[in-house]
Parts: sequence; structure tokens; C-alpha cells
Amino acid sequence: MHRLVLLLFLVTAIPPTLAADMPPLPATPLDCAETGIMAKRLMAKERLAYLADAIDENGVVHMWYISPKTGEWAELTIDDNQNACIVNRGTDWHFAARSQ
Repeated sequence: MHRLVLLLFLVTAIPPTLAADMPPLPATPLDCAETGIMAKRLMAKERLAYLADAIDENGVVHMWYISPKTGEWAELTIDDNQNACIVNRGTDWHFAARSQ
């Protein structure tokens, strides 16, 4: 139940113009690995904690990892073969405080 409430908060807290406000991703290959390996790397090596997951309107699974200590976050997508790719990351949280 707590995950559902958190997910609903995240969905309603992020304005629909978020993608337009964010800088484009660099034109480099995505950082991808098997989902379990990627999760272990993010949690053990990079010290990020699992926050939430969601499925978008296209059926793509997204996962978010954060560090409350450093403010860093990473967004992953999971493909049909259970590979996780970091599609976005950063430390800028200003978009979460904007009103809709």
C-alpha cells in the first residue's frame, strides 16, 4: 500500500512538461546490465537505494534509485529480456517541487 501511495504521489508531483524541461541525454551508449546485476551495482557500489517502480502508458517498466545523502538519483528502464538500462540520472530535484 505504501508503494502505491508513493507512486501516486510521484505521478501527480511531476508536471507533464517534465521531459521538455530536462536537458537531453548525452549521445553515448546506454549503461545496461542484467536487472539483478544493475540493482546490486547501484545499491552496493554507488550506494543508491531503491525508491519506486512504475509502468508507463507504453508498457515500459521504469525503476528509480536515490541517495538521500548525496541527492543523486538514477532512472532505469527494464526491457523484455530483463536487462536494465540507466536512461537518466542526476542530482537536480527542482522539478519535483513545481506546482501543476
